[in-house]
Amino acid sequence: MKTQISHYENKLKYEMDSSDLFADMKNKEDIVIIDVRNKEAYDRSHIPSSVNLYHQDMNENSTKDF
Repeated sequence: MKTQISHYENKLKYEMDSSDLFADMKNKEDIVIIDVRNKEAYDRSHIPSSVNLYHQDMNENSTKDF
């Protein structure tokens, strides 16, 4: 059981839900919001200040500046 708990604790260090994101934005935390949808969906609607990086284009090189 300790292994599973450790796994999810480590995973959650790098993930957040919409409530966490809202709180961090409200508190002006230094975060980068990456919208991984295609450009058309991003252009229709997105979170202000988010960066559009289509998930299939994500790699070590395309994310190095974040």
